[in-house]
Amino acid sequence: VALIRELIKTAEDAKGDQATGLKTFAVRFGTTKTKNLAAILAGVSSLALAALSWLYWLLANHFGAIYLAWILAIPLLFGAGRIYKAQTKADFSRLSLGLKIYFLLGLAWIFLV
Repeated sequence: VALIRELIKTAEDAKGDQATGLKTFAVRFGTTKTKNLAAILAGVSSLALAALSWLYWLLANHFGAIYLAWILAIPLLFGAGRIYKAQTKADFSRLSLGLKIYFLLGLAWIFLV
């Protein structure tokens, strides 16, 4: 998720980075490829979390399974769709904030399960 957030932040600041001569991923490959890569990574991560959730369910840790699925996997899958549709700097800024909150939810999982 940290890589996804970094890609979102580079897409958000692509114009400024280009103006200052920085060679970020978004400057080199474009915002569209950057957000597509971030969306793919989010989708794959969501599927991995769903598989882990299923494993937790089979091991009878139902609370852990439900938390992984409903609090982490499903929102990340919807986030992948929002990343794919993002167009403006404000869209990327909201996504970056959402991923910060997602980090906190991931940390909470460590303490709750």
